[in-house]
Amino acid sequence: AHRTLHMRLGDMANIDLEAQNLNEPLLGSSELPAGGPTTWSHADLQVYLSSGQFADLGTKLSKYDGRELCFMSERQLVDLLGARGSALHGHLKAERKAHHLRGDLPLVKPGTSSSSSEKALVQPPAGFPPLFYVPSLKFSLIALTFVTISVLLLTVGSESLESLFQADKETIIAYFSIPLISMGFTYMHIWAALYMTFYPIGFIGCYQIPRTNVGFPLGWQGIIPFKAEKMARMAVRLMTEKLIDVKEEFSKLQVDKVADEMDTAVISQLTSIVSTSFERHQADVWALLPQAVKDELIVHGTEHGPTVIKKIMTEVKADILSVFDIESFVVSFMTSNKKLLNRVFIQCGYSELCLIRDLGAVLGFLFGGLQMLLWIPLHPTPADPYMQPGWQSLSVFLGFGLVVGSLTNWLALKIIFAPIEPTYVCGIKFHGLFLQRQAEISAVYGAITAKEVLSSKNIIREMLEGPNSDKLKAMIRRHLEDGCDEFMAFLGPKKVIELAIGTDVVASMKEEAVSSIMDSLPETMKHVEAYTQTALDMENTMGTRMAALPCREFERLLHPVFEEDEWKLVLMGGVLGVVIGAVQAFFIN
Repeated sequence: AHRTLHMRLGDMANIDLEAQNLNEPLLGSSELPAGGPTTWSHADLQVYLSSGQFADLGTKLSKYDGRELCFMSERQLVDLLGARGSALHGHLKAERKAHHLRGDLPLVKPGTSSSSSEKALVQPPAGFPPLFYVPSLKFSLIALTFVTISVLLLTVGSESLESLFQADKETIIAYFSIPLISMGFTYMHIWAALYMTFYPIGFIGCYQIPRTNVGFPLGWQGIIPFKAEKMARMAVRLMTEKLIDVKEEFSKLQVDKVADEMDTAVISQLTSIVSTSFERHQADVWALLPQAVKDELIVHGTEHGPTVIKKIMTEVKADILSVFDIESFVVSFMTSNKKLLNRVFIQCGYSELCLIRDLGAVLGFLFGGLQMLLWIPLHPTPADPYMQPGWQSLSVFLGFGLVVGSLTNWLALKIIFAPIEPTYVCGIKFHGLFLQRQAEISAVYGAITAKEVLSSKNIIREMLEGPNSDKLKAMIRRHLEDGCDEFMAFLGPKKVIELAIGTDVVASMKEEAVSSIMDSLPETMKHVEAYTQTALDMENTMGTRMAALPCREFERLLHPVFEEDEWKLVLMGGVLGVVIGAVQAFFIN
């Protein structure tokens, strides 16, 4: 058995002269350097190149010898020489085949990729719309004009105002304070209602009532973070029912392209495995072998790498639903990344949040004006003593505060999504603010989801580490073991190899090789992330299909998550309205 194995290795060490004589040189010359391509020196390589269609590449390849050039992958040759690199790679493979030599050893660092770099990730939003900010020039001019007119009326036109209202200047100032206070209060409590929809991320307070986001006697957790799991489940169901089909998305992956992207990393790893395995288990034999034989063993061990990758990818694509559970992944990911969940909503609806915040000031001023008109005829005469409000003061300010606080919060939340369908009244179009920007919001939602949730990096990690990872790893291991068996068959019949070096040694070499590859899977798969992200193109798919959804289905994507808790924000507005009303009632005089 030992003699048979050594004879087989000896055969591999000899150049097949018969094949060399029978095979016409591929580049059209009958005078090629002696030996196989991996044995060519710098001068030999130049002779080879100058003998045919690649003569013009001699200068570019002057610093390489035959072994270095042969051991470059097709991808590396294309990067170096352009489209002609692929043709040269094919010729060299054919020459190696003719001399029983073939292979590719990496000359670049593992981890490099010639794929186009990923587009920059979507930048996070500026944050939640601030309570205080520098207003636009237009608004500033309007506010300045209003203040100027008010000052002029209270100074130059004070006598006219006193005659009109039949009251002194101090009373008139008290009247005018009502809409101003209402404007400031409504602006702030609407902003607070919007803010409390998203924050705090975690519960803050004394005691969180079970299954609620409210604490006793005081406490709160943002509605969206509290509803993270429910929202994620609803979102992933919409994705799988309306936006994406997992099998369809993975069918976009080309197995040849995946193998090409992983070529450098896989060849580098297999080269190390073959050398290390023989040095560890057959050190004496390995030391005696000529370099040409070692090269052939190495390159033969690596030549099956792309084939195994293609087999694995073909089976993964056909059975993707068993190795990647999108619902389980999205729910788990979004529940553990509540800040990202908030970002999705805030970035998608940033314009609406700002508009509603500013609209609060307008609504507050209008309702405050009504409150002032109601207070003027109803205010007590003579005025209530300081800090001793009568029933008129309490009724007007507390009652109006309750109504204004509740109504403005309800209205602010309502106009985001209602009316769902465009509605025309007297020629004026009414449509939910959020729904008016469906196309724009869909693009933002698709970008964030594709790049930060369903990114290739996250999907690959989930497949390797998630609840279904055992199925994928068993599939990969099976194909790797078959690849090892094919490599061993190259050395001779299985029985002969086992007799020569021992059944246990063969099994140990096989297990070490498979385990080494399995352990490095997370690092190896990084080489295919960029291609996978581009090929799946989920950003475009989700954005386009989401923009095409009917308005009602689009509204159901985001609204139901916090719809059932809107009453809490409305109630909060009413409570704050009563508090501010009480302050007004006690201090109006």
